[in-house]
Amino acid sequence: MLLYIHVPFCRRKCHYCSFYSECVKGHESGLLTADYARTVWNEIAYWSERLNLPNIESVFFGGGTPSLLSPDIVAKMIERVRRFFMVAPGAEISFEANPESIGAVGQLESLRQAGVTRLSIGVQSFDDRDLTVLGRLHSARQAREVFLAARRAGFDSINIDLMWGLPGQTVKSWLKVLDQACVLSPDHISAYCLTLDPGLPLTREVESGALSLPDDDVLSEMFVKTREKLANSGYDGYEIANFARPGHRCRHNIGYWRGEDYLGLGPGATSTINSLRWTNPPSLDIWQRNVNERVLPEAETLCAETRSKERLMLGLRMSEGLDLSAWLKEWPGEEPASLLALLPLLEEQGLVLRSRERISLTVKGMLVSNLILERLFDCLKKDGEIAQNPAHK
Repeated sequence: MLLYIHVPFCRRKCHYCSFYSECVKGHESGLLTADYARTVWNEIAYWSERLNLPNIESVFFGGGTPSLLSPDIVAKMIERVRRFFMVAPGAEISFEANPESIGAVGQLESLRQAGVTRLSIGVQSFDDRDLTVLGRLHSARQAREVFLAARRAGFDSINIDLMWGLPGQTVKSWLKVLDQACVLSPDHISAYCLTLDPGLPLTREVESGALSLPDDDVLSEMFVKTREKLANSGYDGYEIANFARPGHRCRHNIGYWRGEDYLGLGPGATSTINSLRWTNPPSLDIWQRNVNERVLPEAETLCAETRSKERLMLGLRMSEGLDLSAWLKEWPGEEPASLLALLPLLEEQGLVLRSRERISLTVKGMLVSNLILERLFDCLKKDGEIAQNPAHK
């Protein structure tokens, strides 16, 4: 099982972010984070008892801004996880950090000594104009300095988060950002295309016409050249948006993409265990009250068809693709004939690769992955209707 710990604090909300977080500063920050930590410790103890000392393969501190927690609090959290859960030897412990909230070598060394094995730095861009548009608090220079400080602190597995497809961004300016990332030689690069959720400040600016996004042709060129550039720099594009040097793939995220169970702690965190899925309330106060009173969120039961569809969707995000024979064995009901008939057509169009029992997307297919999944799901719906109405065969 995977363990995710959501840290719901930020110094300021970024213009594009829809994850739950609370803005904190000054003295208030210390009080809130200490109270939050005590509640997480209680939550760890509760789930240890309820799940009977579950086995944990990886731990991921995400947010929000985990680096707003003191190294002492992080160390106590990791110690408590190890005390109440069966943590696998050599388990990956990832920790997200923003450049403006971390940087002192001593702070970074303390995190590493606490047990953090993988540091993920939220750089987003090495272009100060991009960072202003995104509402980030750090500068490109700060991002570089934090990366170098993390190396000096002894971290040998560092990820850099980047974003492309930003308002006003060109292929040339994006590749310049990518070049600067490669010069630092991180062990892993996550390069996500900007997505705009309703109601966010950046969404409103784009909708009003104050900012404009790159068109589809530019986005396609950015995607293709990203994969080419990073492959030539020694990075394996093992997932649509993730690239790693040998031995540095994110084991935690791979667990998600392979459909493993995961437990989410903290406000707004989601869990999926034994086909049950629930999400903690995205409210610090309500979450704390629920944990202290042992009130569980209402859980959704995922049917076999839903789980299989998710496995299909997530499996196709990875370069290794989907084990089709294994997926067909878990698919409920009759063999999905329409879906199987579509695969050769997708292969002829250069969108899908089939090798023995596996299917995967080509780079061309990754560009239109949402459309491919839509077609595959339409086939599954059609197959289901035929199974329910045999006369329509």
